[in-house]
Amino acid sequence: MSFYNSIGRVVALVALVLLFNACGSVKPYMADDYEEWQLLEPPADRPAYTFYLIGDAGKPDLEVQEPTLKLLNTHLRDANDQSMVIFLGDNIYEEGMPALNHKHRSKSEARLYESVKAVEGFPGAVLFIPGNHDWYAANDSLTDGPQYEREYLYEKLGSENVFLPKDGKPGPAVLNVSNDVVLVVLDSYRWVRDLPNPKEKKKNPNLPEPDFQIELKEIMESHIGKRVLLVAHHPLYTNGGHGGYSSFAEHLFPLRVINKKLWIPIPVLGSVLPLGRKLGGVIEDTPHKRYKQYRNVVLEATEKNKDLVYAAGHEHSLQFFQKHSKHFIVSGAGSKSSWVRKGKGAAFNHISKGFSRLDVYENGEMWVTYFEPTGDGTEGTIVFRWKLADAKDAN
Repeated sequence: MSFYNSIGRVVALVALVLLFNACGSVKPYMADDYEEWQLLEPPADRPAYTFYLIGDAGKPDLEVQEPTLKLLNTHLRDANDQSMVIFLGDNIYEEGMPALNHKHRSKSEARLYESVKAVEGFPGAVLFIPGNHDWYAANDSLTDGPQYEREYLYEKLGSENVFLPKDGKPGPAVLNVSNDVVLVVLDSYRWVRDLPNPKEKKKNPNLPEPDFQIELKEIMESHIGKRVLLVAHHPLYTNGGHGGYSSFAEHLFPLRVINKKLWIPIPVLGSVLPLGRKLGGVIEDTPHKRYKQYRNVVLEATEKNKDLVYAAGHEHSLQFFQKHSKHFIVSGAGSKSSWVRKGKGAAFNHISKGFSRLDVYENGEMWVTYFEPTGDGTEGTIVFRWKLADAKDAN
């Protein structure tokens, strides 16, 4: 009888976890100071410039159009040439774009083409930046990482600046969008790995800074007083798995990291991987010493840039943070959604597919809006909106 009781308890526990995860994505989280966001109204005028921000769109449904991409395409029909779509990395799962003769080439092309198809006919600019999965296609003979992905996008979209930074470099790449708006692009995969080793830096504080770090400081210094959007794949703040946070389900069913269908409970031992990530064992997660160093370097370089917006993907969720008079957007839910912890300094987060839009107005105001697709993505819902900067000079 005790055996059957134990089985019953496990089944009941699994059912509760399934229910918890199903319900977890229903309601967005807002911190107390942000709960009345629906009362805020942006200016009635058309924005002077608009950025559509969508990350991790690299594993779309290939049978029907991915709902998030379908909703994005619907929004783009009303856009003008004073706008840009930015794909925030991990544009192709699992290992980027391989060479033409590779066995996975056709599947990689099909996945990337879903994003290309979503922006067809769009009169504005389109930009893809690399994420860690885009770099995984690199090998010893291909030091330029996402080279094949960039070549494919050049062919399909025909723009010189469709993939930045160029030539597999860490950046920063700079685009002067208008007299008052500047876009700065980083390949954060390279930054996390190419910054001086934290141990060496600690032993030798006078270790020279790499050129790309010095260049970022100079760029940010030269654009004080302007609206700056800094984009990269890796977020500086996150309450998701890459931030070292994990759900009860991830502790109990660790094999779902390999296959989402593997609902096999492994109590206690299943906590090894989540705890290892929290303790800094994975370089793609914020607790890792190299990732921490990347965050500190970027924050130091942008210290004087008030109202700077940093947008990233990496996490398969929608999140928003305000810290150090700066604004941090996580918009990596283009084709996936993953658990994210409430609170912990977040103004907003949501376990859902979706994307965000950043509007810059003629009077200097900036607003961010987050959209979630409903059903097949023909329609969508605004799940959060916030004013990032007032109608005044940035500094």
